[in-house]
Amino acid sequence: MMSNLILQAGFESLLLLLPLLICCMLMPMLRQRADSRALTGYFEMDVWFTPQSISNTFELIKGFTKEWEREEVKQSYVGIFKRESNKGAKFEVVEEMSPRLLKMNSRVEGGVVFELTEVEGGGTFIRTTYSPQARSRIQSLKARLPLKIHFLKACAKCGRMLLSDFVHCPYCGEKQVLA
Repeated sequence: MMSNLILQAGFESLLLLLPLLICCMLMPMLRQRADSRALTGYFEMDVWFTPQSISNTFELIKGFTKEWEREEVKQSYVGIFKRESNKGAKFEVVEEMSPRLLKMNSRVEGGVVFELTEVEGGGTFIRTTYSPQARSRIQSLKARLPLKIHFLKACAKCGRMLLSDFVHCPYCGEKQVLA
C-alpha cells in the first residue's frame, strides 16, 4: 500500500516536471539552430563596376565595413525567450588580402565576401557573395560607391552583345567598328 502511494506520487510529480524538462532540453537546440542558420544556407551574388582604382575601391569598402564592425547588435529572441548574449554577433574580418579580397562574418547575418578585380583600362569589378540576411547592407554599400555601367553594342556579324570598346568580337573574331 505504501509503495503504491510513493510510486503514484512519483509519477504525478514527474508529470508536473515534464514540461520544465522539455523546455530545458529544447532551448539549447533552438539556440543552436538559430546560430547555424546565419552561418549556413545559400548565398547571393552581385557584380558591379566602379571607375575608381582597385586600391581606392578596397579602402572605401574597408571603411564602410568598419562601421559594421563597430555596430551594436540588438537583442534577439528565439520564440519568447531572450538569447543570453550576442557576443561575437558583430561583423569580424575573417581574411583580408589587400587590395583583392575581404572576407567578413557575423553570427547573426552570415558571411560577406568582396572580391576585387582591376580592369586594364581603369576601374574595378567588385564581386560580392553574401547571405540573404546581409542583403540590405550590400545594397546600401553599393548605393554609396560610384558606379559605372558599360554600354553594350551588338556584333555586326554574330549579333552577340559586346562592350562598346571591344576591337574584336571574342565570339566570332570579327573586327568591330569603333564609334
